[in-house]
Parts: sequence; C-alpha cells; structure tokens
Amino acid sequence: MVSKLNITGMRFGRLMAIHPNGHDINPSRKHILWACVCDCGVTTDVRLNALRSGGTKSCGCIQKEGNSNRKHGMTKTPEYRSWAHIKARCFNPKHKDFSDYGGRGIKMCESWEKSFEAFFADMGKKPEGMKSIDRIDVNGNYCKENCRWANDHMQSRNKRNNRYLELNGLEMCLSDWATHLGINVSTLIQRIREWPLEKALSTFKEHSN
Repeated sequence: MVSKLNITGMRFGRLMAIHPNGHDINPSRKHILWACVCDCGVTTDVRLNALRSGGTKSCGCIQKEGNSNRKHGMTKTPEYRSWAHIKARCFNPKHKDFSDYGGRGIKMCESWEKSFEAFFADMGKKPEGMKSIDRIDVNGNYCKENCRWANDHMQSRNKRNNRYLELNGLEMCLSDWATHLGINVSTLIQRIREWPLEKALSTFKEHSN
C-alpha cells in the first residue's frame, strides 16, 4: 500500500518530510513510514500517523537536549544558538546555507557535533561586541583550532569571494586597501579598471585628482 497523502516538504516540529519510505509492520496493522530530515541534520524514518498527530517532532534531539539542558541550562543563549546554526549548516541538506558549508565538505568536529558542552568548553562565552563564530581558514572545518568569535568587520574580511591585491609586499583585501588609501571601495574598483595597479594602490585620497 502506498500513501495517497503527499506530505513532501511539509514540516512537523523540527522534521521535514522528504519521501515515503515503506511500512513499519506490526501484528495489528501496517504503518506508513516517511523519511524525514531533522533540523539538527539527522535523517530518520517516522510513522505518518505520529507526524500528523504531533507525537513525533524530532529525530530524538529534543529529548536529548532536554536531558542536556538540565546540565547546562543554556539553550536560549547566543552561544547555544551559534552551535545549533553551525550544526544545521554542516549536516542539514534542507538548510538554506548547506550548499556553502556541508555541501562543499565543511564539517563540525566530532566532539562539537556530539556535545554543546564540548563546543562551549573550547570557545567560551561570546565576548561583548562579537557576533558569531568565524572560521580562520574559510575552507577548513569547524573546530577549536580553526574558529574564533568574530564581529561583522572581521567576518567581512574573511570570505571566500574577497579579492586580495599585493603591492610591494603588502597584501590586503579590496576593502582594506580602500581604507588604507582613504577612499571608498567603488572608487578603488574604478581606479583598478582605469589605472595601472601600482598607481591605483599607491595614490592616497588627497592626491587622487
């Protein structure tokens, strides 16, 4: 028997239904199963009736977090939200940013994946003025050695699409060169299009004319 009810893409708590996946057979009746992906990144098979009734709302991570929260009490903190967002980007194919993280091989180290407490022990409390976790090597994984708390300014200079330019041994991204020269980025871009690179990167604002 195939389910006539198509719930593909529908959300049930933290679960999103992907496709029907056979039956769970017991002596009394067959239960239709749906493969679902949880917000935490785990894929699991769940009975259709349990989804529709609200009896199952996650892969089991809600219960695990409940037990863990009794220990750390931090599920509503910015540190916990950062950890949860990182984990979703790395392991949940339905996350909007998955293609830029898990989809291109970026992972969360095993200790962080299994435990928020391990993440917090390594990274500590978010310092004042910092916004989120930033990877020092943008092609590396999320782990203690490659991560730091960062603000918007730091993160904007640590993106894969940043353009770096070098002159006389000094290498900086486009926005840092603009700051160094006292001009805005759009002016610098125009210079690079129209001037030799050496002139574009050595002409300060007061001499730009």
